[in-house]
Amino acid sequence: MKKIILIIFNLIFIFTVNIMAQDRGRPITLIGFGMPINVPGSQGDTWASAWSADDSVIFMNNDGAGIIGAIPDSHNYLAHAYINQVPLSFNPENPASLTNQRDGRRIIHPLNRNDFTAKYFGKFQNPQPWYPYSSDIYEVDDVLYCNFVYSNQIPGNWGFLYSNFMRSTDGGRTWQNHKGQIDTRTDANWGDAFFPEGWELPMFVKYGKGGSAPNVDRAQEYIYFICHNWKENYNYPGGTGVYIARIKRSDLRDWKTTPDGNGDNVRRKIEYLSFGLINTLADARSAANNRHWTTDYSRAKPMGNNINYNIIYNESLRRYFSILGNSDSFTEPKTESAVKMSEAPYPWGPWTEIINEHMQAKADDNLWVNYITQKYISADGYKMWIAACGAQAHNSHTGRDGYFLKFLPAFLTSELVQTINATDNTRVAANGLTRQTHREHEWEAWKFQGGVSTGYGGFTQDGNSLTFNANVSVEGDYIVNFRYRTIGVPPWINIQSYRRASFPTISLYVNNNKAKQLRLGRSIQTYSEWTEMSIFLRLNAGNNIVTFQRDKGDLSDSVVISRLKYARYTGSSPLPLDNVGVQPAAISQLTATVGTQAIISNWNTNQSNGSSINLRTTNNENIGGERFTSWIITGNLAPDSYALAVGIPDSVTLSSMRTMTSFSFTVLGDGKKYLVALPTRETNQISDHYLLVFSTVAGEITTVTIYVDDLVQGGHTGRRVAFNQSNIQQIQFQPIDQGSFNLKVWNLRLH
Repeated sequence: MKKIILIIFNLIFIFTVNIMAQDRGRPITLIGFGMPINVPGSQGDTWASAWSADDSVIFMNNDGAGIIGAIPDSHNYLAHAYINQVPLSFNPENPASLTNQRDGRRIIHPLNRNDFTAKYFGKFQNPQPWYPYSSDIYEVDDVLYCNFVYSNQIPGNWGFLYSNFMRSTDGGRTWQNHKGQIDTRTDANWGDAFFPEGWELPMFVKYGKGGSAPNVDRAQEYIYFICHNWKENYNYPGGTGVYIARIKRSDLRDWKTTPDGNGDNVRRKIEYLSFGLINTLADARSAANNRHWTTDYSRAKPMGNNINYNIIYNESLRRYFSILGNSDSFTEPKTESAVKMSEAPYPWGPWTEIINEHMQAKADDNLWVNYITQKYISADGYKMWIAACGAQAHNSHTGRDGYFLKFLPAFLTSELVQTINATDNTRVAANGLTRQTHREHEWEAWKFQGGVSTGYGGFTQDGNSLTFNANVSVEGDYIVNFRYRTIGVPPWINIQSYRRASFPTISLYVNNNKAKQLRLGRSIQTYSEWTEMSIFLRLNAGNNIVTFQRDKGDLSDSVVISRLKYARYTGSSPLPLDNVGVQPAAISQLTATVGTQAIISNWNTNQSNGSSINLRTTNNENIGGERFTSWIITGNLAPDSYALAVGIPDSVTLSSMRTMTSFSFTVLGDGKKYLVALPTRETNQISDHYLLVFSTVAGEITTVTIYVDDLVQGGHTGRRVAFNQSNIQQIQFQPIDQGSFNLKVWNLRLH
């Protein structure tokens, strides 16, 4: 018996180690959205897609004629779920690649489009009208799977209930529901639904072509679903109704049904995550264990509240991404669009929101119902495409029709993000503006201390400006994100006043050269008080002056800006730059201090789980004609472990560290990422320390400046404590990237 128990324990241990040892890639630090590209001739919304094994892409949409092109009387709310298959040659960069130049028709292969619509979709009385509505489509092992729901289609009070599931083994010609019935629609009630009561709009977690998956998170064994539970409020803390479930691929292949046709043989195979909220990496690792998955839905627990709409796995980056659009063109007043994108190392988390951008003004349309496409991801993973749609002509702010397929590009980076708060008078200069504090929306307030944000506003006169001093070590292209608040001018109550309303504007200058006028969103919506905007800039090595200024003709009275974030973009796909060329280097308008030389003579090292680290000190080294004490940190970082160099300051240096605004040091890098941490008495565990990550360039000398206000708590243990600068004990350097490392550090100064 002991032998059997030991074997089982070893198997569990091996499985757990395998999950933990899988490479999770580098966290994405910043995302920027480009301009959407329209696919002319298409019509409809909810453009879910499946990447087929033959390398084509199958789109499923609702409320329109699909990509096949508009046909008479095609748009009616009784006909949902058209399926179109686009050819291998299609490229979102060039929608014209759909056109056959010989006869002008689209090269589209509808998968029995009319039969599908007739058999499954149309008004269903039970006792009120419910319309079957597709929510997602996925191909796995040459089988198409479709999630669909029943919707009441009441503007402003949309209902999506009775979530269901079906499959097609013949390319969409016939469909089988979970009860084994062919081309037969299930009833609009929870007893006939495939998914649990309360689930609305279930989505797949999608991997590669034809559903192929790498050896990660048991995705070769299972298909995963996520879904909100409408019975629970999932928008902010206290509301956590986002669940994840899985079913074995082998069970879907068998698709066995019971003699009475109730489908329980399929439904009873679904496993639900019962771990609870995924707040830390340790939580996510634990949740991978089989003991946290159950077929008993009463034991299921939501995984968190920061999960969006659909999830895809970006194999190049080895990270999961999720997207959500907030908008509603059918209500009065209109809810204008925002697009939120998050990322995570596991499909169940922990999820981190990277961007939440108001897109209405930027895209000149009310984008909504967004899906990340699997196929159209760049080879390096740093550019992704989101399928979306816009507003119908009678609901749009322009009066133009945008109710068709659009592709929105997203550009990603995993490089170090620098954040400058508008209230930092060492890096920001305000001209003719007032300091303003405004509340955050209730859904966002938990992210901000006191539930408020502070910035500078009052751009009431031409020439009023806010200038940020952005210092970068490497010339290149950067994703830049600024957070702002505005008010719609004027407010609107109907479609006429809505179309008369003007978007706020402000002018962008880079290194004293005007880049463009920015049209901002009206941030105060049903879901937000503040928002953000992504722009793309080419910056010089050294100081760069980024200025937001009211020029003649700008509508900037209500604009308040609270912060600027930026990170270098290293993807292979070019950024759509908002400033042209490299601007002349600007002299900083802000005063920098030389700083006090830090004295740290006592160093030690620490490591775990097979990692190694060595530190060599060289005193009075001649570097560039000056004398410095340098430290060379070398070693090897093993998976799921740490290696760190710990410096104990002398009493004078320690006293200065406890009052400094920032500190800087110079490094000779190896192209890898590191973190620098300032442990305090309160943060007694390595993963609890306040820290900041910095990147290095192989063979290049870089000066890194760390502002104390920018430090963030590692917090992997979930233990949250405030940063107490007066209790700083030491300084630590730690490699992040696995493998060998070699970092040289000198000229450590306190400012």
